[in-house]
Amino acid sequence: MAASAPTAAPHARLEKPPAYRWWILVANMLAYGQFFLTVQVVNAFSSTVQAEWHLAAADLALLTTVTLAGYALASGIGGKLEKRFGARRTVVGGIAANVVLGLLFPTAGSAYAGMIVLRFLQGVAGGCIASSVVSSTVLWFPVRQRGLAQGLLMGVLGFGFALASLCAPLLLDAGMTWQFAAAVLVVAPGAAIAAVYAVSVRDLGAVYPGADSLADLLPVDGRAAAAGTSGTETAGASEAGACDPRAGVTGARAAAVATDAKAVPPDAGSRSQPRPRTMAQARHRLRFWAAIVVGFVNGWLTYGFSTLLPPLLTGDLGFSGDAVAGIMSATFVITLVASPVGGILSDRVFGGRRWPVLLIGNAVSAATLAVVPFAPHVLVTGVLVGAYASVSLCCGTFWTLPSELVQPSVAAESTGFVTAVANIGSVLTGFVIGALVDATASALPALYLCVALAALSAAACPLIRQ
Repeated sequence: MAASAPTAAPHARLEKPPAYRWWILVANMLAYGQFFLTVQVVNAFSSTVQAEWHLAAADLALLTTVTLAGYALASGIGGKLEKRFGARRTVVGGIAANVVLGLLFPTAGSAYAGMIVLRFLQGVAGGCIASSVVSSTVLWFPVRQRGLAQGLLMGVLGFGFALASLCAPLLLDAGMTWQFAAAVLVVAPGAAIAAVYAVSVRDLGAVYPGADSLADLLPVDGRAAAAGTSGTETAGASEAGACDPRAGVTGARAAAVATDAKAVPPDAGSRSQPRPRTMAQARHRLRFWAAIVVGFVNGWLTYGFSTLLPPLLTGDLGFSGDAVAGIMSATFVITLVASPVGGILSDRVFGGRRWPVLLIGNAVSAATLAVVPFAPHVLVTGVLVGAYASVSLCCGTFWTLPSELVQPSVAAESTGFVTAVANIGSVLTGFVIGALVDATASALPALYLCVALAALSAAACPLIRQ
């Protein structure tokens, strides 16, 4: 049963974070996982789709690429919708649209062109879902729990991929067409999740009027302790807030804002460079664009594996189709473990700093992918699981950054902007990998491109620290 939403007076102060935040996380995980099951649903039936429609690898990949294109294009809009209508309405609307489009798979999706249109529109719905759940998860958690929360949230991405891959053969064996089976995978969980979300989730501003983030409501000393700041720094922040000359900001509210600026990871800002209050300010920060480079590569690798692995394992490494299905399921399900672990490392081991975990994850990804062609068959599964675990290590950790690099008031817009720009990698990966496989009759050039991008991302990570 979902925890009931707490009630509080405007600008209330809490002794500790409310338990309800964990239900917000669970509901967001359900919504996020349902969308990424949708992303993977065509790849799960890839051999059947390719045989039925006689598609080249690039044409098959386009059925997923257009979904990610819609996702990237709509993410910025999703952030604006959340700011206007709230996360609950935006997420429920996105899931409902996704379900309706899934219902059309057996009819409008019976031809390639129709399925392309449906898949693009599902990506648009997903952009609204993703930007809302990512930013609302960050704002509902204290700084030292955000990495874990986002790690758990991003972990369901791999679960959605794995669930689609596991269920697809069973539904085909039951006599369904692949379009009808794909519709079942999208519609059945989507309708249930939309209903649960609509009934049980409340926005932070509705529960605590006037609060931009949970950090606004926590005790000053508790927030300082969470950030690792000293009592002197906290007192200085409060005094600065009490004397804040900005129009429309009361002394008490300014003190909260000043203290919240301290209660963020060292990556997010400093005395000489406070967090931006507008997107125009954010776009002039080097660390903001370095984060986008890291996000681009993380999106490329996260979604590129599902396109890269089938031709790599069958064509270049000689595995059977059954073995490929097992290897892919094992590879993707590791996200459930690796993504939260990355969040815990950034929260606890690195004291709220995100860039060291991102650096480690990208460096290990580059190294493990580089050795895949030379690994004995018995070790290939382990090497690929390690490579994708390293990618997943970065997922939750990275997606705390769009909200942490700016003030809470523009967190949703920042998340939408970063998602839109960084997910160009997600959009390009399927098309580029598919085109390289078609052009070279091998997946090895695409594999080495992934290695180079992981190395580039590792080089960009220290710039986030600035």
